[in-house]
Amino acid sequence: MTTAYHPQTNGLTERFNKTLADMLSMYVDVEQRNWDQILPFVTFAYNTARQETTGLTPFYLLHGREAETTLDTIFPYSPDGATQDYLQR
Repeated sequence: MTTAYHPQTNGLTERFNKTLADMLSMYVDVEQRNWDQILPFVTFAYNTARQETTGLTPFYLLHGREAETTLDTIFPYSPDGATQDYLQR
């Protein structure tokens, strides 16, 4: 989203729009009827992908933590071993 009297941000917005359109074009059917069903998955993929400029994901920058996926729920990861301690109790 750009702000009035601040045209410098237009380039960033246009770049994101192109990235989003490129991602959608990989999954949308030929008649382009299902883009609205695919959009949440594409935006989640974008928001959870590490960005080259910041080294962080947009989700992390917005929420201060990484997003939890289904795989995170099935296979929890704990670098300090807290999960194993919890499971043994």
